Amino acid sequence: MLPQLFRNIGFSFEEPEIIISNDFNNALEVDYSLFIHPAEKLFIGAFDNKAIICMNSKLNILWEFDLEKKQSLVSLKSLQILQKKFFTNQESVNYVFDDNFCMMARALCLSHYVIESIVFKMEGNWLLKQQNFKFNGLIEWFYLYLTEIQIINNQELITHFVKYKEVLHHSIAFPQLNNLEIEYVLNGFVHCFFKNTNQFNCLIAKLKIKN
Repeated sequence: MLPQLFRNIGFSFEEPEIIISNDFNNALEVDYSLFIHPAEKLFIGAFDNKAIICMNSKLNILWEFDLEKKQSLVSLKSLQILQKKFFTNQESVNYVFDDNFCMMARALCLSHYVIESIVFKMEGNWLLKQQNFKFNGLIEWFYLYLTEIQIINNQELITHFVKYKEVLHHSIAFPQLNNLEIEYVLNGFVHCFFKNTNQFNCLIAKLKIKN
């Protein structure tokens, strides 16, 4: 879906092979000074073509990309850690790992891949990448918007996605974009990233919507 949408607005990328596996080295050395939030708080960050999950001062790779091979490896162990976090408020600590959670993770991974392979490759956007160790601003909106349009017709995936946003993204929503053509919105995002900006006002002005 995403490759065709981006071809329609003048971009070409090959959808990566996304592999979910336990055959994965979860250890990762990252400079803690890069953290935007305290290390004991759960968050997902992007570092050196990797997504990492931080929880209780420990870092695990969630997924990583090989842009040359057009491949992404997703850690099943980290997905299990992440889903368990979603169930901490329930009475029972026993839960069954959900295949739909893996499907949502694939969509999130593909959204991140688009950002790494298109947005951060635009001229001058090396600084945008440095400033988005933890996705924020328009990059965060783009990441979530790309994911939502991939899964919007699957209610079970949407249910997981709503919980994911609640835990990790402060329940970000974009009702202003709901009634707009997807390609029109994608064009708006890309326009802003070409201008090396991560500000909401740029998208709002481009799409001519009320703030």
